[in-house]
Amino acid sequence: MAPPKRRSTRPTTPAAPTDPPIEEKKPDLLIAYDSDEKFVFSFSEEGLTAKECAEKMNGFSTKEQFLTEVHVDEMLRFLTKVIIGRKGEPLKCLCCDRLYVSSSGFLIHIKKCSTKNEQDRLTDAQNKYRNEPSKWLNVRKKDQIATLKTIVGTNYTCFMIGCSLNFGSLKDLIEHLATCIGADYYSYKNRPDDFRKLSKKAKQAYTLDAVTKNKGIVKCLVCDKEYTNHMSIIYHIDRCQVDKSLQPWKCWRCGFDATAADAQEHLIDCGRTAEMKMFDRLPESSSFGFPIPGSSVPSTSEPTTSAAAAPTKRKRVTGGAPRATPRKDGTTLYRFRKSTISRSSNGIVTKKDKKLYEDQCSKIFENWKQKSAEIAFCDTLSNIANSKWKLSILDSNDQFYRIFTRQSVTLVSGKTLGLQQTVPPGIRLDALKSREMLDEDDAPKATVGYCGAPINSINVAPGKTRDGSDVICVTTFANDTDLESDSSCVQFWKHKLGKKKKSHLELWFLIHLPLRGTILHATWLQKQHNDEMMTSLIGYVAFSTTIGQILIYKIDESRVPEAPDRGDNVHVIVADPDLTLRLPKSTDTPDDTFLNADVKMEGDDIVVLPTRIDESTVPLLKIAWSYHNGGATLAALTALGAIAIWNLDGGDLDMPRVNIEESWQSPPSDIAFWNIDHLVVGFREKIVKVISIETWDVMLEDNTAKNAGSRVHTDNRIVRSFFMFQSDHTAFPYPNATNLTYVHCDIDTMTMILVPTGNTHQLLTWDVAMCPAVGTLLSSGIDGRLVASATGRFLGNMRHSYFANRNVMALKRRRILKESQTMEEYLKEVKMEGSAEGSTSTSTTKISDDKINEPLEESITEHTEVCQKMWLDVQFDEIFEPTRPEFSCRDQRIESLNCVDGTTSRDWPVSFTGGEAGLLFAVSVKLHIEEMDL
Repeated sequence: MAPPKRRSTRPTTPAAPTDPPIEEKKPDLLIAYDSDEKFVFSFSEEGLTAKECAEKMNGFSTKEQFLTEVHVDEMLRFLTKVIIGRKGEPLKCLCCDRLYVSSSGFLIHIKKCSTKNEQDRLTDAQNKYRNEPSKWLNVRKKDQIATLKTIVGTNYTCFMIGCSLNFGSLKDLIEHLATCIGADYYSYKNRPDDFRKLSKKAKQAYTLDAVTKNKGIVKCLVCDKEYTNHMSIIYHIDRCQVDKSLQPWKCWRCGFDATAADAQEHLIDCGRTAEMKMFDRLPESSSFGFPIPGSSVPSTSEPTTSAAAAPTKRKRVTGGAPRATPRKDGTTLYRFRKSTISRSSNGIVTKKDKKLYEDQCSKIFENWKQKSAEIAFCDTLSNIANSKWKLSILDSNDQFYRIFTRQSVTLVSGKTLGLQQTVPPGIRLDALKSREMLDEDDAPKATVGYCGAPINSINVAPGKTRDGSDVICVTTFANDTDLESDSSCVQFWKHKLGKKKKSHLELWFLIHLPLRGTILHATWLQKQHNDEMMTSLIGYVAFSTTIGQILIYKIDESRVPEAPDRGDNVHVIVADPDLTLRLPKSTDTPDDTFLNADVKMEGDDIVVLPTRIDESTVPLLKIAWSYHNGGATLAALTALGAIAIWNLDGGDLDMPRVNIEESWQSPPSDIAFWNIDHLVVGFREKIVKVISIETWDVMLEDNTAKNAGSRVHTDNRIVRSFFMFQSDHTAFPYPNATNLTYVHCDIDTMTMILVPTGNTHQLLTWDVAMCPAVGTLLSSGIDGRLVASATGRFLGNMRHSYFANRNVMALKRRRILKESQTMEEYLKEVKMEGSAEGSTSTSTTKISDDKINEPLEESITEHTEVCQKMWLDVQFDEIFEPTRPEFSCRDQRIESLNCVDGTTSRDWPVSFTGGEAGLLFAVSVKLHIEEMDL
């Protein structure tokens, strides 16, 4: 029996009355407020009372009007004032019939509420599942029938994309959907283009879901190729059966997304922008004086970055910023990659870029001409009188007469087959004569003259003749095999462009220097003038000799006599130098002025005896002449490794300042003036140093492997710094290549920037020059090539992403077969040697006694034999094909181009080059740019 219920002893409270409807809620529950208080909103500057807020709310008829006029940050505060202004009366939704007395509840609802009717909502539900069938997999089992009725209605057809099966009941359709519907990724099976248009995140979500739901395997939408990584399938689909120009492409510098067709155009702009930003961040951009076009020059009073502070290492960008290397001596070295010059993204692609670069080069050159003309010639040079020279006939017994009465080696246009039985037909020139050179298509390509002997210097004068001809000074050796003689003969040629840019090259006059030794180097004083009394001045030229003298001549058109008909005679000018600079004679001879000589006595004893050296007569290898003080400073490099500096206005020309340092640790091999106070010196051990000529202190030094060389070159007419070449051999871009590198350097910030160039030669680069009016860099090498290139990084502001390269001319040495050998025998011999080399180690090939006793092939070095058994192939604008170079050669390297220089013409720059064969080539080095189809 259940216990009786316990009754409460507390008094019973009467039941509370039922709550009234919301519409009848008493207004006295509202918080008291000031009815006249105004509230400021963005849509009402004067402010609104709560009642006015309610009236404004009643003026909104649609949700869009409310959301448009009331700022999102003011909605909650405005609705609160509306509720207060309505005195507790509920607020009806603008889209539906729902009522709210809370401002926050109304705001949350109206943001989600839609004006769509029931039919629209039903259509949205159908589209939701039809567009993304995989959402069906997330529907709970108890809701599947109701949801499926909403999607398909009474037509029980599968809504999976690509499937249209019809079923008799909802149950059968539900069972089918469990196996038919997969990941959303497969909804794009027949429309891969729509998948490619999706965002990156959407693609990743779809493919990752497909990999997860299909046991780690997903198939391509186009070719059914299977992948296990969701990123790999995205990459594949974007390119599967898509035209290459339409395939996606991403910039490796800035991450810009585009198609492959737009890649080239973007890389040009991106490379220029990246390099400009990089140099804006470098501390040396201001100290170098490289102003940004359109910007103001920074004040010199602003603090500079400490030289000892190591820069922060940044990620290297391909073709953009250089690699930064802080060094122990406090300098910072920036190096551009050599490979950047071979990439199309760093090269010139439009004629507009070429014009901008050449315009700036021309402007820099014109400014230099004006600046140098304002500097007067030093007194010593100005006081040289224009004495008239006289012609004389060269003695037939003179050693130079022999070379002026012979012919050159044969020149053949194009590529011929080597090892022929006879020398093929071609061009042979008489000494001191010239003629036009045609290519294989009979088109004029160059003008060539024959100087008679191997050339050791070519220099273009700063001035021109009255008829506008360029003057080229050429010095040669007296013999092909013996490079030392007691006399020299200097040749002056004239070159002029005629109609249709036709080249005319002819000998002007000869200066004979008897008993002056062999000229080893020559240079002009590169300086302009505005003196109307010196209109006929060609320039001042200096020659260094093997007897320790520097001979200076004033070349004036009024001094040169008219040359008579040559006939069988050779007319020369025999004139003493206008100035002669000598090395000082040693009064006290210390121990280091003796050289040790081994003298073999009778018996086995060897006695070492000191040999006295007269330092005033040692050869002068190189000379450099500065224009900064009117040509008063001239430097020379002696064969003993000392540097001598003359001050032409300083009094005694036989007492230069001579210095040699033990700290150099290597003999100097080349010098050049960087500015009025500093010399750039190249050392034999591939070291380059910037040395002060006042204190002999080393200001900067570079010994970077594969970049630093033993030779240097400067050209103050166009570039602010220097070039270095004859570096160690590298394997890029072909075996045994030597690089030519431009160096931006700044002493104040202790910073150096190494800029690679397109001038690369095999084995050895002999000489370097520039065409200043167009900024073209020229180089010649032992491989017989003349190369021209240009890059925007030569200029001071380094803002031109410009690069162009041209293989102007190439000489190839050829020789005939042995006298007793035919071509068939030669090919048979080569085949037998090849089979012998390819035989196994166990098998041997017996060599006959005749083969063993056969003499070696003859060495062709004499000029007569060279002309009879060798010839030169001359090719223009051909793609260079690297060959295995000959480190040692038994024949004369008649293809070697030892010297090069260029004119100052903007419209049609011409280069003059020559070498071992004694041939002087005048060839155009204009860089031709073709528009690329982007």
